[in-house]
Amino acid sequence: MYRTGEGVKIDYAEAFKWMRKVAEAGDGAAQSELGATYENGLGVPVDYQQAAQWYTKAVERGWGFSNLGSLYKYGHGVPQDDRKAVDLYRRGAEIGDANAQSNLGVMYATGRGVSRDYIEAYKWFTIPMEKAQEKVRRASTTIGNSFAVLRNSAALSAIRMFGSSTIVPLAW
Repeated sequence: MYRTGEGVKIDYAEAFKWMRKVAEAGDGAAQSELGATYENGLGVPVDYQQAAQWYTKAVERGWGFSNLGSLYKYGHGVPQDDRKAVDLYRRGAEIGDANAQSNLGVMYATGRGVSRDYIEAYKWFTIPMEKAQEKVRRASTTIGNSFAVLRNSAALSAIRMFGSSTIVPLAW
């Protein structure tokens, strides 16, 4: 809420205060967000070691694989380790994290931490794209259905304004 400005003015320091309380209570999503807060310096100074600590806690709860993997890939707050990054990306990819899937694809395409394998790279690049396309298809269907209802409603209103007493809704 404070971080995104939903209903309040954006206040990273206030967001940090509340996020930390939830993270300390063991919430994996909050732990991952707190790691991102330290990594990006939102309301606190950038601190990659703190980011790594919070991402590690989040990973233990099934969150933040891609984030922690990127710290290992670049050696921010942890020793640089491409194999560890690949392991974390793979764990996230296997539970459906689109960022982890894309990052794993990059590792295969570049041969970092794994043998270069363009087929595996293509696979891991394609999976999140297909998910995104499915979301777009569902949204398009919803919008299309809503538009059909609106068109039908507009037609009915026009017929009523014309003064017809017999209205037969159209199935468009």
